[in-house]
Amino acid sequence: MRYEYWDVILFPAESHIPIQEFRTACYVSQAQDGRRLPILTCFVRSLSPLSPFRISVHSWTKPTPSSYVESKRKPEQRVVYTIRVIIDGFRILHNYFEKNTSWPQQIRTKPTFGFLDSAIRGSSLLFPAFNPSVLSQSSWDAQESNGRIKVIVAEELISESTSGIAKSGATNDLICFSFQHAPKGMAPPSPPSPFPHQPSTNTPTH
Repeated sequence: MRYEYWDVILFPAESHIPIQEFRTACYVSQAQDGRRLPILTCFVRSLSPLSPFRISVHSWTKPTPSSYVESKRKPEQRVVYTIRVIIDGFRILHNYFEKNTSWPQQIRTKPTFGFLDSAIRGSSLLFPAFNPSVLSQSSWDAQESNGRIKVIVAEELISESTSGIAKSGATNDLICFSFQHAPKGMAPPSPPSPFPHQPSTNTPTH
């Protein structure tokens, strides 16, 4: 899925063919701080549970800091870009990229912490099992986490402390890519249009 110059694609771990996406749509959610977060959603076919997979994150141009982050930046701070991967509501990865990062970046493992180019690595990303309860849901919500693989791209201000440890400053979520998965032949509830049951803060964009 692509939003502006950000592109996120799911692949089986050892395949160059991406997992096909269906019914892509964009919605807007009201964040806790009052700003609006775009949520780009689609449906994908499930892989076998616990199958290794990878996430390709690409920026088609050098990212430019938003006016919001620039207004918060102090002289000693710099802008980095963060990727958070959330599966079934659990954050399994949070990595940092410098502005001069070469794209795309392939996320195959769950680093323990720190920058993606560090030597610290964790276990492989494993595709989640399908939750049948999704089929019985009476309504559909773009903000739902159950049964979704979410990739959130954000910009963040950081500075180096005297001990060399990065200190975080203001953060601005740019886009949430939300992949809802289901096995072949199983259809979760479809997002209707318009959304009479959706909160007024979660509206589709066109």
